[in-house]
Amino acid sequence: MGTSAEDAHAGGRWWHGPFAVFQSNLQEIDAGMDVESALDVVEAHGANAWLLNTGGIISNHPTDLPFQTRNPHLADRPSGDLVGDAVAAAHRRGIRLLARFDLSKVAAPIAREHPEWCFRTHDGRPQVYQGLWSVCPSGGYYQERSFEIIDEVLSRYPVDGVFVNWFNFNMVDYSRQWYGVCHCDACVDHFREWSGGADLPVDPRTPAINTWSTFSQEVLSDLNRRLTDHIHAASPDALVVLGKRADMRYAEQGKMFGKELWPHAAGDQVSELRNHEPPVPAFVNGVSFVDMPYRMAGEEPAQFAQYLAQGIARGGMPSTYIMGAPGRIPYPSLEVAGEITRFFRRHESLYRDLTSAARIALVKATPARLGAAPSDEYLGVYSMLQRGGYPFDVLPQDQITKLRDAGRLAAYPAVILPDVGSVEPHAAALDAYVRQGGHLVTTGDTAVAADGTAELASSPARARSGGVRRDQELWSTYATTTHQERAADHVYHAPLVAIFGKAYDCEWDGDAQLHGETLPAAPHGPPEKAYGHIASRENPAYGRRFDSGGGSVTSFPWTIGTSYREVETSPAQEMFLSALDEVFTASWRIEAPEQIEVVAGRSGDDLVLHLINLTGASRRGFRPPAPVPGVRVLLPETTARTGAEALVSGETPTIGPDGVLDLDVVGDFEVLRITGGAGIA
Repeated sequence: MGTSAEDAHAGGRWWHGPFAVFQSNLQEIDAGMDVESALDVVEAHGANAWLLNTGGIISNHPTDLPFQTRNPHLADRPSGDLVGDAVAAAHRRGIRLLARFDLSKVAAPIAREHPEWCFRTHDGRPQVYQGLWSVCPSGGYYQERSFEIIDEVLSRYPVDGVFVNWFNFNMVDYSRQWYGVCHCDACVDHFREWSGGADLPVDPRTPAINTWSTFSQEVLSDLNRRLTDHIHAASPDALVVLGKRADMRYAEQGKMFGKELWPHAAGDQVSELRNHEPPVPAFVNGVSFVDMPYRMAGEEPAQFAQYLAQGIARGGMPSTYIMGAPGRIPYPSLEVAGEITRFFRRHESLYRDLTSAARIALVKATPARLGAAPSDEYLGVYSMLQRGGYPFDVLPQDQITKLRDAGRLAAYPAVILPDVGSVEPHAAALDAYVRQGGHLVTTGDTAVAADGTAELASSPARARSGGVRRDQELWSTYATTTHQERAADHVYHAPLVAIFGKAYDCEWDGDAQLHGETLPAAPHGPPEKAYGHIASRENPAYGRRFDSGGGSVTSFPWTIGTSYREVETSPAQEMFLSALDEVFTASWRIEAPEQIEVVAGRSGDDLVLHLINLTGASRRGFRPPAPVPGVRVLLPETTARTGAEALVSGETPTIGPDGVLDLDVVGDFEVLRITGGAGIA
């Protein structure tokens, strides 16, 4: 019988303790590499697991399968077997060997013999890149032969884990050319059966693409489950990394040219992956080069440091990813990557037990369309919380009910849903959360049904009144928390927050408390005519309704996060955080520049604060951060009797009788361990 991911978690397998990975993504010319020299690099780096190319596109062992391509450069090895040599050498040193497979492509001779395995566009074209043909997860190669490919390795070598790369439908190639939805015979037949007779979509801009996205995720989830169970049946102690239903979730962090920096990307993604149900570990794989087309151009060390520092702060395992055999291509980020990896290994006892101590949850919406990036509303609210020094976790929207049923949602006194759209599948769970004393904060169209009515019984707004105003319709529209009693005389009081994105008027519940006002649009030009705003108290900045159980729902019927992200002025942030403070009281807080990100955790009886220095953030990446002096942590006075350690600098700061802990300076990052402080989080 196979072993599920849940069973593996309950059994305490080796991957549920701290470990660090070094991935050498080999080119076929590396088949003759010196494995002892490579392992010298892995050990010096601080890693205790080595991720090595094993099979799929190229087999680095002497495969006997007709649908595998044996690496011709294996002839350069006396043994003719890179995988066998690497496993034996790694195990002699106590290093685990993780076998990497890429099942997304096959060589042309295999494709010609089995065209039914291959990807096809809607007009029948294959996807071919560098002579390799993309195969489809619906077809026989993935559905059947992948089991045999992995079985061959497991039967020959005592590998410690299986990692499957690019476990997905190939809609784009390495040159970022768009091919769209696969129309191979297996996809056409399976989708028609699954959908009740529908045809596969062709245009990605149509709503049908979301139906296909659900279908494709079900195909991958089923294959993921079957592969995981199959691998565990053959090798119960092997880690499986290939998707959200396997033993470990995987976040890869690397730069893509042409895109602006989201400076919190690694922490954002790892937090989201850690907050699925059932919980399983995650690791963050930092990419040492600047982008796929430039695999020899090394990443800026300060950027790479963010991948690992943010990842381990959120409970992820660190992984460093290079191209080629170690030492063949120069990567300047390896030094700092090694420093963070070795720090992680020195403090394994802390990271073994590290769990989140955040008391705020930020819900990340299910993408509205395939491949969509997080919304400006989500990014804006994330930034307001981070810059305000409010530690929080990221929760995936599709996990809300599961987290509530598992008792994990109740760990957060406040849950924020930033313009996430319909919550109909989770409305009962959210209403129950409020009845039990939880506080929801919603913005934009959160929990509003298609007909404009509220999906939450606990909502302060019963329905929209009128249509949604968007973009240019909102120009010269403001929100304020101050009564504008002199608006008729064209005299106004601060704050005045510019509204961007979208907004609508509401029919408020009779029990709702209305806060502030909005100033509807008036002429914004020419300046001689730019006046005439009349405040509307019936259309407040936000409304709140308390439940008899002590919980509440606070609703901003506009996109305050988008408004902040668009212009990044303080009044929007102050308005949002003040509304949050009215229902949520932190037991401790930090005084530091907003460029210090705080991640709160518990390890045993201790409070653990990761302080990450973001001063080096720029439009496209990170430069070396500037040391930040004078950081102060304000703890309850009872904490004065405990001790504290600054684990990166090695200092032992004191906690004063008033509960104040002062740090002289924060460098790239710092980790504060406050003995016995877990209870104050």
